[in-house]
Amino acid sequence: ESENNLERNVKLEAEQMDEKKFTQKSECIVTNNTDVEKTHENNKRSTKSQKIQNTIKFSKNRDVSRRRICRPPSPTSYMCYICGNVYNKKATFAYHMSLHNNVKPHECELCGKSFRQICELKNHMRRHTGEKPYKCSYCDRHFIDRSEKHRHERVHTNTRPYICNVCGKSFTYSAILKNHSKLHTGKKDFNCMVCQKAFTLQHQLKAHLQTMTHRLKEAHYVAEGYEVVYE
Repeated sequence: ESENNLERNVKLEAEQMDEKKFTQKSECIVTNNTDVEKTHENNKRSTKSQKIQNTIKFSKNRDVSRRRICRPPSPTSYMCYICGNVYNKKATFAYHMSLHNNVKPHECELCGKSFRQICELKNHMRRHTGEKPYKCSYCDRHFIDRSEKHRHERVHTNTRPYICNVCGKSFTYSAILKNHSKLHTGKKDFNCMVCQKAFTLQHQLKAHLQTMTHRLKEAHYVAEGYEVVYE
């Protein structure tokens, strides 16, 4: 019913606009030839009708577009009741829920490790078999999965997608950016179990422990009555 009302209103407006334009133009030339006059009048009506139909078509399309924009979410959408994320595919939604529930149904028969997706298990099995089907496009190195290959190829292309938001320095890998960011924050997560000294990066702690090991050996020798000789 609303579409019929719309069509009637559009027709009325089009007729009024057409009449205004017609009155502004010069009057038609009157001729004694009735056939010519009839053809002329029919052409006017045909043009007028075409204008009305085009206007109705445009209005209907515009109304349909408006309804599409205002259309509510699809009833087949899946919403996570934990975080509120919405997914259109059931498989994607199921994988997302497994992240919350920590469900890992795919288990490795060799080591017992479990995975959320079958593709993750397949990549893991290659670590047992040593299979590396993905070859680097720039060198002879091979990799277990495609993502490892792409990460490695950044070294060849000098691609640095990870950018520090403090100093603007860019890095090839996210782990390197994470370690770099600790230099700005001053956070020290790695503690020496011997002297409790803290370090920002893990390799700093390893170097420190090597030094501490030598010192502990020296202290042990001195305690046993041996003299420590430095070469």
